[in-house]
Amino acid sequence: MRLGVVGVGSLGKEHARVCASLPGATLAAVCDASRPRAEEIAAKHGAPAFSDWRELKGKVDAVVVATPTLYHREVAAFFLEAGIPCMVEKPLAGTVAECEQIVALAAKKKVLLQVGHIERFNPSWQVARPLMGRPRFVNAERVGPYPFRSTDIDVVLDLMIHDIDLVLSLAQSPLAHVNAAGTRVLSPTNDLVNARLTFEDGFVANVTASRVSPDPGRRFRAFGADGYVEIDLRGRKVTRVTKSAKLLAGFDVSKVDPTKVPNLKELLYGELLSTETPAVPAGEPLALEDGAFVEAVKSGKPPLVSGEDGLRAVQVAHRILRAVADFQK
Repeated sequence: MRLGVVGVGSLGKEHARVCASLPGATLAAVCDASRPRAEEIAAKHGAPAFSDWRELKGKVDAVVVATPTLYHREVAAFFLEAGIPCMVEKPLAGTVAECEQIVALAAKKKVLLQVGHIERFNPSWQVARPLMGRPRFVNAERVGPYPFRSTDIDVVLDLMIHDIDLVLSLAQSPLAHVNAAGTRVLSPTNDLVNARLTFEDGFVANVTASRVSPDPGRRFRAFGADGYVEIDLRGRKVTRVTKSAKLLAGFDVSKVDPTKVPNLKELLYGELLSTETPAVPAGEPLALEDGAFVEAVKSGKPPLVSGEDGLRAVQVAHRILRAVADFQK
């Protein structure tokens, strides 16, 4: 399969690296608006370089769109119209209307469309997801230092969109209410946002994103009736805490006298709560994502993250942005 990568900035260059080494595929084109940049990345992988994505028509069988968000609709629409499957980086587009146009065109042309919500391919998420059951509350936090890039879009569309997608993949009813607060620090758009999402069946998600935090972190906690699952998406660690057999058998916690227990932590986590840390397999999420895209194109099966998934994430993101705007009035 001949793959093309359009846009080889900080993330696109990694797509080019991965696509150049995927089994059953070859990197057939590297495209960037900056011709020197395209040539630099293409030379690393022995691929042809282009500065106009339109030149890729007839030269590729599928394409990864990693341009700035502003150009997603225009670039994706060109390839979809030509019947060429697309993997479009998140967010699918900057506006709901543009996302709807991309999804509608893919459906009309019956062309595969995948969206780059990479955390779905994170091995730690894939290990943790079956352990969650049906969570009732989620707390997600995604923070990091100022990137000095991608600041043309709000932190909600830049960072929070990952956790919005994860939350929506867990939700089993429509979103009912959104409350949010945010602030601008260094950018003309919001750099720090917290949102509370309440779904019709009572499921609640508290989501925080910041690009002005000194230390990076990506943690996702899902709480259910019998315990919780914590995922360190950056450190690739999963922890599951559940009620022990002793607690389930009816042990009365109210009768514990803390002054007579030599080690309360040992009692709590040794006897009353069971903790497990399942092994997380190796695997680069980006390679798993691009590999899944190639397999979906070859097999004709729906992608793990569809265009509709990308659209829903952007719809929720814009509801959050409206709530932040109300907060800032």
